[in-house]
Amino acid sequence: MNPTTGTLVLAAGYAPATIAHNLSAVQGCYAFHLPFGRGPVPNPVPENRARRATLAHRSPLEVPGRKRRGRLRPKVPIRQPVPVSPEALAYLAAYLDEAGLPDGGGPVWRTGRGETRPPTY
Repeated sequence: MNPTTGTLVLAAGYAPATIAHNLSAVQGCYAFHLPFGRGPVPNPVPENRARRATLAHRSPLEVPGRKRRGRLRPKVPIRQPVPVSPEALAYLAAYLDEAGLPDGGGPVWRTGRGETRPPTY
């Protein structure tokens, strides 16, 4: 575990969330180009039609049922939030004591160099 950030050491290979995200991006790209007739290639990502039908007209008041994942889709674990360490809170408090808080109408952000201004990104 990284003592500064509290994150775990990365395992070998790709994480299930990365695989699921890449499959969604590829599937979305092919689905976007399908109505325009661009390319003769069918969508390489298999679709779970039963899951789509189940989720299509579900009431938000109903308890969601269990649904099967599509082929190639890994099980993505539910991530637990990482608590902020007391050292990180002490560092933040020391920084705010040194730099001070902005006045009522001032910007909250801080620039690394120069005057205080909005970021340009």
